[in-house]
Amino acid sequence: MAQFNNLKSLYDHLERQATNYAGGHRISSLFGAVYKLKEAEDNRNEADQTLWECWFFGLKFTPGDVENWCSHITERFNQPIYTHVAERLMSTRNSVLRARYAHILWGRAKQREIGHARIAIDSYLEAGKAYEIRDKKEPQGLWGLEVLFAIRNAYGLAIRTQYRITEVKTELFRLIRRFNPKSRWSFRVRQELITVMLEDKQQFEISELAGLQEVCWRLADVGMKSRIEAPIQEAKDMLGLGEKIDQRLRQKSHNWSLRRGKCYEILMQIREEGDLATNVPSVLSF
Repeated sequence: MAQFNNLKSLYDHLERQATNYAGGHRISSLFGAVYKLKEAEDNRNEADQTLWECWFFGLKFTPGDVENWCSHITERFNQPIYTHVAERLMSTRNSVLRARYAHILWGRAKQREIGHARIAIDSYLEAGKAYEIRDKKEPQGLWGLEVLFAIRNAYGLAIRTQYRITEVKTELFRLIRRFNPKSRWSFRVRQELITVMLEDKQQFEISELAGLQEVCWRLADVGMKSRIEAPIQEAKDMLGLGEKIDQRLRQKSHNWSLRRGKCYEILMQIREEGDLATNVPSVLSF
């Protein structure tokens, strides 16, 4: 990990490289290292600002809002801290940083400004594209989760403000159909986004679900062919989503129950083979 002597050097680094960190906690740890240095130097002003940045990037967001369990952090946010966030938002052009700062400012329940939500939505969409590029290069990394984090937050803010809602929904559709099939997070990205479409009946017409059951069927087929337990469990979940889509559309495109039954058969075979492997006589061990 690179070493930084002060906030400016770290800010300069993140301006160029923030999209190369998967997870806000990784950026938070960079600020944590500078905080310890400034504490040792008894540089109170910079230590305080660095600590605030640790808090900012340690926050977790549900789609559109800060998660409730982070309230013990956000309760400490006073006017000087919000002033610092606003100044940082104005000074950076990096989409990851702008999304974070703007979302924090939007989170002030009694002082919300739609402009901050709009900046966050724009920035999440831009950051999501950057993370998607990284996911294609490193499909076993955490980049797919960052793509999901970005689009879900963009969507959560868009439905509250009606800003770029059509574009955000289009991007959500695109990810369901086109997201990297080799990604470690291929199933999870699609599963969560399809679930959003099923559950948010006010935003999605029934007709918009048409064809997604075929996405679920194909993904389940991929999982089943792997003969690995985790993907097969994901295949079962995907078949369940496909059946729900059929029910909403009042169709019967596939025999979902029969296919789920096949998943259970494969899982039993895998577990039986595993039991056989663990019961091989010790004379065969080397």
